[in-house]
Amino acid sequence: MLKRILAIIAIFACTCIAWMILGTSIYLRTENTGSVLSSRVASTWGTAQEQHPPVTSYVTKVTKTVETEENGKKIKKTETRDVSNVVPLDSSQISADLHIDYRQKGLLWFSTYRVGFAGNYTFQNPTGQEEIFTIKLPLPSKQAVYDGMEISLDGQVLPLNFAGAEVTAQGALKANATCAVRIAYRSQGQDNWTYKFSSGDEVARVKDLHLLVKTDFGGLIFRRIHCLPQKSGRLPRAGS
Repeated sequence: MLKRILAIIAIFACTCIAWMILGTSIYLRTENTGSVLSSRVASTWGTAQEQHPPVTSYVTKVTKTVETEENGKKIKKTETRDVSNVVPLDSSQISADLHIDYRQKGLLWFSTYRVGFAGNYTFQNPTGQEEIFTIKLPLPSKQAVYDGMEISLDGQVLPLNFAGAEVTAQGALKANATCAVRIAYRSQGQDNWTYKFSSGDEVARVKDLHLLVKTDFGGLIFRRIHCLPQKSGRLPRAGS
């Protein structure tokens, strides 16, 4: 009887050790391949997104007289160059509809989401004449898909020009007039979504800001000018 009990204990101990070795092996392999799998998910789904406000500007021509030297003689020339004048935004009404949509790669689940973004902005033509304004929108991620991208000026949809990490549009605005710009698109990303008012760490001034974030998961953390989901700034993990 004692021998049977000892044999059962030995079998149980060996089985536990075997499961521990197997579990540790799977855990280490999963951790080691986590970054690789994350990059694969990013390549097909998208990366974390950081949206910046649009930049509105108009161009003026500046004439300047410069002095150059040719064949030992000083010659004065008149040069005309274009100068871009950035106009600040008077108001920003922003909404982001976040829908969590987990993706699995290998044995891991990744926090991926879909986002519907809409921004309504106003600015004024500070000059006493009609100007052609350029509206430049930095894209929140180079590695992402954008559906339904639209930029409109006072309700008129503008033709878009995609170039690298930004999209631009142009429209005319009458002298001293105030106009409304609407920007909307649908996209998808991974881990977190951020709305940031400056490209660096400098402090940016914002007037008349309204930010509405809708989610189908619990809790948000508002960190300075960032809007990050909880769990250390990451979307809730699958099963949490």
